[in-house]
Amino acid sequence: MLELEIEVEPGLTGDLASRIMAIKPDLEVAARENCVSFHLPVDDSLDRYLQRFEETLQTLERIRAIDQPLPVRARNLAGPDSAPSVLRSGRFIIRHPEVKVKPQPGEIVLTLEPGMAFGTGGHPSTALALVALDEYFNPPPGVPSREGCRVLDAGTGSGVLALAAARLGAGSILAIDPIEEAVRAAEMNAGICGIDCITVEQTGIEKVEGKFDLIIANMVTSVLIKNGKRLTGLLNREGTIIISGFADVQTPHVVKVITKAGLDITKSYALDGWTALTLARPFLFPDQMPQPSDG
Repeated sequence: MLELEIEVEPGLTGDLASRIMAIKPDLEVAARENCVSFHLPVDDSLDRYLQRFEETLQTLERIRAIDQPLPVRARNLAGPDSAPSVLRSGRFIIRHPEVKVKPQPGEIVLTLEPGMAFGTGGHPSTALALVALDEYFNPPPGVPSREGCRVLDAGTGSGVLALAAARLGAGSILAIDPIEEAVRAAEMNAGICGIDCITVEQTGIEKVEGKFDLIIANMVTSVLIKNGKRLTGLLNREGTIIISGFADVQTPHVVKVITKAGLDITKSYALDGWTALTLARPFLFPDQMPQPSDG
């Protein structure tokens, strides 16, 4: 099961709970003082319900004149048995530790034990991020190699995207997540894969320091929108951001926020009602570059 918890002002919990139950009447929704939580089955209907859930949140924010997107936390409570033992996404093969596979030339094997963390690798948003990652580390002729770059994986979950970046040639990776179960899972998976260039920290985006060549942010739409400006501030001048985790209907809202923060879209990806974007800072010609002051 996927557990979702939404922080909301005490006076709005009843309204939000009613709207969620209208999406799926048989849902058991818990409305506490300042949050609403419920569980969704991890099956073929998950993407459809998540998309409707995002639309419901956006409607509530508009009707109630809520300036900031409501914070949403997601956890996979089903454990590793909720995902197939072997998943294929592009040239990545994602397998459970006990499963043996024979990769073809060029294929990349990632060994993953999701545990309690969200991120088995099978969700469309993760699949899209993997495609974008693969393309980033395999640039067209004339573009400098990205091997050895510094990467931030924001909202790492099980660590699957951090593992992929490491296998593709990243030099160092900071994988962060505010949820303790995710941190434990990501650390365990890095150990299982024998990868030592990943540092996992239990923290939020607001506490991260430094600059990164590549930022991966596969997260709930409201969290992504809330942190769009902060993510941009962590990016090197020539850096790239890969964002995913939002439904097609939410793309215009996400694009508005992230481009307002100073980034341009370089490529978009879509799969089964979900979208991912690759973004970078606008290219500046020499006469547009900031000039040093005489003083």
